[in-house]
Amino acid sequence: MADWEEIRRLAADFQRVQFTESVQRLSERNCIEIITKLVEEKKLDIVHTLDGKEFITPSQISREIRDELYAHGGRINVVDLQKIINVDLVHVESRANEVAKSERGNRIILGQLINEHYLEQLCEEVNDKLQEAGQVNITELSKTQQLPADFLTQELSARVGRMIDGHMDQFSGLIFTQNFINRQKAKITRIIPVLSPVNNLVGQYGLQDNLLYSLLEELVNSGRVLGSVVGGRQDKAVFVPDVYCRAQNAWVESFLTHNAYLAAILDQLEASVEEAVNSETWIDLQLLLPSCLSLDDSAALISHVIHSVHAQSSARVLGTAVVSEKFVSSCLALFDDMMQQKAQTEVKSDPVLLLTEDDVKLAPVMAESSSAKRDKREERRKKATEGSGSVRAGGGGNAREIKTRKTKKKNRREEESDDETATTQSKPAERSSCQFRRLWRC
Repeated sequence: MADWEEIRRLAADFQRVQFTESVQRLSERNCIEIITKLVEEKKLDIVHTLDGKEFITPSQISREIRDELYAHGGRINVVDLQKIINVDLVHVESRANEVAKSERGNRIILGQLINEHYLEQLCEEVNDKLQEAGQVNITELSKTQQLPADFLTQELSARVGRMIDGHMDQFSGLIFTQNFINRQKAKITRIIPVLSPVNNLVGQYGLQDNLLYSLLEELVNSGRVLGSVVGGRQDKAVFVPDVYCRAQNAWVESFLTHNAYLAAILDQLEASVEEAVNSETWIDLQLLLPSCLSLDDSAALISHVIHSVHAQSSARVLGTAVVSEKFVSSCLALFDDMMQQKAQTEVKSDPVLLLTEDDVKLAPVMAESSSAKRDKREERRKKATEGSGSVRAGGGGNAREIKTRKTKKKNRREEESDDETATTQSKPAERSSCQFRRLWRC
């Protein structure tokens, strides 16, 4: 009974307090001024809303971003967050980046905040579609989900085999089920043993073009399909079966064995080259080579023929022509008379350039004389340099300085005289050299 009376007394006191009016009250303007002052003194970190009626803390913005991300299924645009929270976009982007960095699995892709829950849901949808259709194209998925194809490839490939029951082709960016791959392999194994362009198999037999090259390479490497793909992953790629290669090689060997076609060509080429060398003439082997040979093949065959007849030093190859070295020498001899006539014409037109036997004999003598005088001139220059020091103390110093000056003038005159002599003596040698050059050009 006492407990109930105490409860009634406390309820009466609470009601009395509620109806009691406060003596001191703060107006809305006073509250705004106080908050503004605290913000200016950096004692309070808050952000005002766009309408200016509310203040919100950064931590509250982060909480609201997380709540909205969860409410929207793990994916929301940052611009939509700004409209919902009603603060400036700069603050929303800043807090969204903090949320993406602080929590594992959250990321911002093309202005959209995405968490791990959304990616798991996406993988479940992809797996359902994959089991139904047998394949999923990541490029088409990128368009429907409005996400980068590289991002989807990275995230989905990490979950293939765990959340997605299938296989991903890295070249084509497609995801296939194992049953779909087995059906494609069975088709390829049944129709591929014939020679055919790989690109034609897609339209004729309904094969998956993005998967065909990978499966074909796998079957060839494993030995289930005997052959090879020529041309790589291109539209002009052709599958060549081993049966076709063996039949082609057998036909070529049989043809050569019965007709001796290649041996006959080699014998004819060797005989033609030997005849050209022995008769000191030339021959164009292009007339004897098969028209189906390319330039490289023709050059290789001619080189083989030259080595087989040991004509490397007695003949030279000019394209497809083989020319005897003696024939080349005989052609050069035809120009001797022309060169002599040209030289005589030049000498008559300019007699100064004529080179006589006396000039040829005097050339070494003049060169030695010029060299000896040059050595003497250098020796006198060294002596003059050693004795050129001047001493200005007393009268004797002035006398020595005057004597040194006279010596320098004398040496200079001797050097000028030697230069004139050397120039005069070198004129015949220059004429000889000039005449020799003119005759050589002729």
